[in-house]
This record gives sequence, structure tokens and C-alpha cells, in this order.
Amino acid sequence: MKNFIVACLLIVGLFSFASANGRLLITGPEDRVRSFYVWYLTAMNNQKDPTKSKTVMLSHLSARFGRWYYSKAGQHLDYDIFVNGQDWNKEWATHVTVGKATIKGTTAQIKVKLGSAAGDWDMNLQVSLVKEGGTWRIDRVKGLYPDKN
Repeated sequence: MKNFIVACLLIVGLFSFASANGRLLITGPEDRVRSFYVWYLTAMNNQKDPTKSKTVMLSHLSARFGRWYYSKAGQHLDYDIFVNGQDWNKEWATHVTVGKATIKGTTAQIKVKLGSAAGDWDMNLQVSLVKEGGTWRIDRVKGLYPDKN
């Protein structure tokens, strides 16, 4: 019994550590998107620049998107491409709604809503993913206007 309890505590500890580092067991495109946005927005809420954690960022992004994002072109945007704006709502980290992925071969599309408790400052996104080496990775993010939900 003691060994069982120790094993359970180790498993919980590993998941806590992985979650804190933005890395959970990713099984599908929805998991990838949810994991990324919770990690990314929580870091911003804690006054940390998630883009400085390049290893974690690149673990979520496709090779193509990662190269572009960390290039001069990607770094000179006047807005945050991941939230489609210059500002963000601190409530978004706890109100990430990820739709069901539309999967076609090695690509997927997902609608994401970064919401607020009052529903007064929400952001709707479409996230495109590609499967690279058996892992789903974010390949593009674009804002959606309210009438395209």
C-alpha cells in the first residue's frame, strides 16, 4: 500500500511539473491548443514574457511557424499574434474554450474562444495545426470576427 501511495504521488508530481512548464501529455490537436493557451496566458498574467521561453514555445509551434515567429518579420509585429491584439484580458487564462478539431490528414483547424466571466471582452481565434513527427503543432493563428463563430 505504501508503494502504491508513493507511486501515485510521483505521478501527480510529474504532471504538476509538466503542467507548470507548459508541457502536458498532448494526444490531440485540442489538447495542444488548450495546453498552449493556458500556459501562454498564465505566463503573461504573471508578468513573464512567454516568448522568452523559446524551448517551450517551439515545442508547441510547427517548425515553419517557429522559424517565422523568431525571425525579424515575426518579431516586428505590432501586436501579439497569439491573442490577435496588443492587449489581453487576464481572465482569458481561465476561460479558454477549444472547439472540436476538423482534421484532414495531417492538418487540423480549431476555433478557440478566449473568454471572460462577463463575456464583455472575448477573442475568437482560428488555430491551424500540422502533425509533425506524430505530434500536433500550432502552425497559424488568426482572429475571427464575431459573425464567423
